[in-house]
Amino acid sequence: MTIGIIADSPLLTSGFGVEAYQVATALAEAGHDVACFGLKGDPNDDATGLPFRIRNVNVLEPWNTELQDFLLRERPAKVIILIDLFNLREIMLYLQEAAWTRETIVFLTPDGLPAYDAYLDALRAAKFCVVTTETTRRYLTSRAIVPYGIAPSGVDRNVFIPMPERDELRRRAGLSDRFVIGVFGRNCERKQQPRVLQALALLADPDVVVYFHCNKQGYWRLDEVARDLGVGSQVIFSGIDQEERGVPTHTNVLPAADASSHEVLWSYGYVQRMNCCDVVINAAHSGDVEHIILEAQSCGIPLLHTDDQGIMREAVGDGGRLLQPADTGWGRIGERIYMVDPSDMAQSIRTLKDDPALRSELQARGFENVKKYSWSRLREIMVEIAAG
Repeated sequence: MTIGIIADSPLLTSGFGVEAYQVATALAEAGHDVACFGLKGDPNDDATGLPFRIRNVNVLEPWNTELQDFLLRERPAKVIILIDLFNLREIMLYLQEAAWTRETIVFLTPDGLPAYDAYLDALRAAKFCVVTTETTRRYLTSRAIVPYGIAPSGVDRNVFIPMPERDELRRRAGLSDRFVIGVFGRNCERKQQPRVLQALALLADPDVVVYFHCNKQGYWRLDEVARDLGVGSQVIFSGIDQEERGVPTHTNVLPAADASSHEVLWSYGYVQRMNCCDVVINAAHSGDVEHIILEAQSCGIPLLHTDDQGIMREAVGDGGRLLQPADTGWGRIGERIYMVDPSDMAQSIRTLKDDPALRSELQARGFENVKKYSWSRLREIMVEIAAG
């Protein structure tokens, strides 16, 4: 049976891309013929050696006719969509245009709750819905949408580890005597990176530096914000050209032993860069089971995270210190958004910097929390639904 997957390209490092890779691989291993409609992918990407096909699509141009052609050529018996509520509505409209009448399955990460009726109606058009958290399950059930099951995103705890060479990595990057805050996530409005810079300015501590694992200019011009706040010398950027392609998890080639420039980080892989951090902050104003939550906890890095009083709080569990919002509001699909308080963030950074015992406690709690998050449940539930 041919199964179509609509999601970010499985070759990307975005959350949906990583999840699409897991689902596509699991279905192929279960004996299905799998064809992926890879949003945001590069048509020139080489998928040789993968157990599934990918048709990559540039979403900066209208792609509804490309989806119609994909469905006509591949003729899938079922379509699985891995997406958030905002973009699900667009995909469902395109499927309707394509006269798609076969089974639709949605793996939903709503990126915040509640939601306006129009977005919930798009979800109601699916035969099955799988969600990542109990928080989302309860909300959807209250709106007469009963999910098939819960399957959170996962993390490979054999890959995301506390690296024994952490001290040497930090030394080579000139970070041995610095307290390093890592901020991992695309430069987009939802991630609220400028509030980390505001907190850095409030700290007024030259020993603290922030590493942004994103482009310095995107939704936010972070280099200019840092300059205007007077903290430009305390900010390190990633050297990444394409955020959604990211960097390898590890690199084998390390810089010379006498290197001391922060830009040495650019030669490191993703996990190596994370291991250079003393604390990871995710200041997203809304979200789901953010991959950085699980990755930081699995690497043993203490976590500071927005308290959204819902989905993200559930994912963090006891394995992080929650940051209180300065204000709340509404997002584009009707979800509540939580604008983290820079002064609370600054105080939390100061507390962690001065209290190694608290950092160790958060590390232990993170290790315990992340045990609940493997990829097995998502893989199993998708194979189960596909076989039904």
